[in-house]
Amino acid sequence: MVVFDVFLTHGKGLPAPSSFSNYESWTKAAGLEPTVEDLCNGAKLLWVGPKSLDKVFFYCHGGGYKISLGGKQLSWLRYMQLELEKRGVNIGIAVVSYNLLPNAVFPSQLREATDGLKRLISAGVLPENIIIGGDSAGGNLTLQLLSHILYPLHSIEPAPVRSDAHFRGLLLVSPFVGAMQDAQMPLSLLAPRHERDFIPAEYHSGVCQDLLRDVPPDDIAYVDVLEGRKEWFKPLSQTVGRILVTVGEWDFLREKGERLYEGYLKPFHGDIRFVLEKDGIHVTPIFDFVAKEKRLNELTPLMIEWLADTMKESR
Repeated sequence: MVVFDVFLTHGKGLPAPSSFSNYESWTKAAGLEPTVEDLCNGAKLLWVGPKSLDKVFFYCHGGGYKISLGGKQLSWLRYMQLELEKRGVNIGIAVVSYNLLPNAVFPSQLREATDGLKRLISAGVLPENIIIGGDSAGGNLTLQLLSHILYPLHSIEPAPVRSDAHFRGLLLVSPFVGAMQDAQMPLSLLAPRHERDFIPAEYHSGVCQDLLRDVPPDDIAYVDVLEGRKEWFKPLSQTVGRILVTVGEWDFLREKGERLYEGYLKPFHGDIRFVLEKDGIHVTPIFDFVAKEKRLNELTPLMIEWLADTMKESR
């Protein structure tokens, strides 16, 4: 099976390019002007295509908090941006380039994502014109950010909006949840979930352990909502307009994503959709751009339509 080049490099302990250097290379190859804003801790806000503040997709990239933003992820986001333009929806896409594990531990990434959102709000972007989201660990970081908005974490700066800010939408692609349970699970029990996916169980287990390292017990729900009370996201209907959650049939995080949807989101939100992709693996939409598939999987067109409908919906 084809796997991410950057994952193989990182998995062998070799130095991998930073998100910023990958972004510079990608914009040059794509013929785009790089637009970069500095955030706290040396993190950056990277714009895909022209910077536009009318309607914004605020995105947190995946990679297990250990792998930098890659060109294929950027190509996927740019593809959706251009497809949205064909539907009459012009949207700016701002990606948080956060610091990585194991050196940057919780709440470092949350602090940086909060600063990225602050930049947008300070620039005049209205929350109701922002869709927030992410893939895998980026989905986890998005949930951390929403948790910080609902229940301010006193160890970092306050969120730039109140809990009733009402963002336009939330998009979670194979969200990384359930870290506590998986960190404690023997590899012999964890491995079967990875048999038809591309990420080894050993890597996933290590990510879970590093993510949870030194997290205060009272803050566990920020990092792993499945360890929090079922009502954790009960106020979310006042904070987010529409929600889309996707996982793949053979996604090693499928069961965790289903638990998130069924137990923590669906009971408290009236405009939420869950999509289980047949024969899909972890973050299949991005994987298509890595594998250079000629025919996109069903999720990317579905997400484009969802983004278009969400942005066009009147408020």
